Amino acid sequence: SAQPICPGDFDGDGAIGLLDWSAARSCLGQPAQGACAAGDFDGDGVVSFFEVNYVAQAFGTAACAL
Repeated sequence: SAQPICPGDFDGDGAIGLLDWSAARSCLGQPAQGACAAGDFDGDGVVSFFEVNYVAQAFGTAACAL
């Protein structure tokens, strides 16, 4: 799968959409490994509420515009 272009962009398409939101929710509380590695953009090794909330707030936007 594509590497994220910007924080919260799990699928690497340059925008935060439904696939990114679904991935973020699935990875909440999980180690930043495999498919969940893209969700740890604060570098603490876990996909936390901070990251999932960021994706929710940015939903529907161009990820790099934030």
